[in-house]
Parts: sequence; structure tokens; C-alpha cells
Amino acid sequence: METRLVSKPFSKLSEDELGALFAFLTEFGPPPPFPDPGAMRQDLSTSVFNGGQNFLTIWMGETTVVGTIGIVTKEARAKGEIFLTSIYLKPQHKGVVRRLIDEAYQVALAAEGVRPGITVRLGVRENLSYLKPEVEKTGFKEHTHLLELRRDAAGMNIPDIPVSKPGPAAGSEAAADLESELKLKFMPLSEHNLADFVAVHNAAFLDSANAGLISLEEAREMLEKAPAEDLQQVGYVGSVPAVIFDLRLQDSAGWIDGLGVHPAYQGRELGKTALQRAITVLREHGATEVRLMVVEANTRALSLYRHAGFTLDRVFSTSYAGALPSK
Repeated sequence: METRLVSKPFSKLSEDELGALFAFLTEFGPPPPFPDPGAMRQDLSTSVFNGGQNFLTIWMGETTVVGTIGIVTKEARAKGEIFLTSIYLKPQHKGVVRRLIDEAYQVALAAEGVRPGITVRLGVRENLSYLKPEVEKTGFKEHTHLLELRRDAAGMNIPDIPVSKPGPAAGSEAAADLESELKLKFMPLSEHNLADFVAVHNAAFLDSANAGLISLEEAREMLEKAPAEDLQQVGYVGSVPAVIFDLRLQDSAGWIDGLGVHPAYQGRELGKTALQRAITVLREHGATEVRLMVVEANTRALSLYRHAGFTLDRVFSTSYAGALPSK
């Protein structure tokens, strides 16, 4: 079977092949990876996947999709790691995992800032658990889990969370702002505060497992594609950007795709305030429940969400770690 397989990047697919790919991916729900073909095109054509060049598809013949894998290399310089994502294969084709990963390695090695030995993180959705033994055969080791949490959108009283970290250094601008007030002023994402959003996001998630950094270009894409201006916001303490959140609406559910607190302000309950604000925004948009993903190893965030009434809905995926070989 191996000799009959052909690899094609997403950016090179024809209209008919795009339709076949969407039908293939839809079989891996619920929920499917993408709600509609437009969302698939939008997400896989972004700079995250290098305009679609870093999302590989494998075909048997001209019309049958066998598998997919995405390669995210933009964290290579800042975090010293790359990500392999969106691995989809049916049980009868699970043996293609090694080929997918090997081809992904070749794409990664051609990217700027990527070198042999760099950390590679890979996720396998729990409903594709038959792929786990195949992934482990390639040298990956289980690292952590991605958890999906939920709570009702109604109600927003979150219990006090003990302060676990001292605030900013005395005499700093951040400390002066905190001494005068701990209130956050939220501003919707706009061209005027894109850099603030990116700065807080990247500082907050720099050391977080399985959380990617974003560029100004990606933040601008987010702004342009947002269906409502208040779904992405920056929270300021005085004049200093301290927190951000990124929200999404899907049917009756509101999703918190990202919520971050700048390290200088962590341990001051600003995450709690931002979470309350995010829940309120989603409820005002008609969401009846709020959902989010959190890495099990991120104990600080997990504690915040549990205090806020979120409960485990399911283990979404298992995260593996490995090292990029030279060939």
C-alpha cells in the first residue's frame, strides 16, 4: 500500500480535493475538526501552517484521503519547540503514522530556526486512541493531557483565590499602578492595542506547555476575522496591559480559546477578574454554557477554572514529547 500513497500540501489541493478532505475530517467527530469547509480553508491557510504548505495530506489514488498532519514551527526560536498536530487516520491506516511523522520532520527541518534535537510536541485526540501505540513506536513519550472543561454561563460569582505570588517589584510602574488600584479596564482588540495583546499573550504563555505564541500578523488576522469586536480584549491596570482573553461562539456554547495574565501581575486575582469578564461577554452573546481547554500540567490555570465552577467534561487529547531527528 505504501507505494500507492501520495503526499500533497493543503495549499496545492484542487477544489474537488478540498471537498474530499473536508468530508474525511468530518468523520472524526463529534465534534469534527471544522464546522464547515470555509472554516477549514480559513484555519489551514493561515500563517500558523505557512499558508497551507505545512499541513500535509496523504492520498490513495486521486480521491481517497488517507491521513493528515500539521506542522507548526513558529515557536522554534522563542520556545525551542515545534508542534505536530491534526493527525487524522482511520484504524485501517494507522500504520501510516510513521510515514506522516517522517514527512512532517522533513518539512520542519526546512523551516527557519529549526534544528535537529529540538523538542517536538505531538497531540493525539482521545477518540483516536488506536494511534497512540503507533506514535509511541516512533519514539514519542507521553507528556500530559489536554482537558476540556465546562460550566453554565449563568452566574459569575467566583470564590476568592489565595494570592500565591508577590506582585511587581517595588518602585516599578506596575507596582505603582497596583498600589493605586487593582481594577482592570478592558478594551476590545483594535489596531491601536494589537501590540499590547501580543505582548501580554506571549509573556503569559511563554513557559506554558502546548500553548503557542502569536505574531502581530496573527493578531491582525484574529481581529479581521472576529464576528464581534468584544470577543478579544485587553485588560489594563492603569496604563499597563496586564491580561488578555480570546473568545469564540459555536452554537449555544461560548469558548474561551485563550486567557492570559502577564507574569508581572500573576497571583493578584486578575485572572479571576478577566475570567468573570469573559463569561459575561459570552453570556451577553447568547451562550448558555462556557467551555475551554487547559493542559493538565498547567496547575495554576486548572485551579483558577475549578474555583470558577468549571468541571471536567472529557480528556480531549494526550500530548507526547520527542526530539527532532537529523534525517
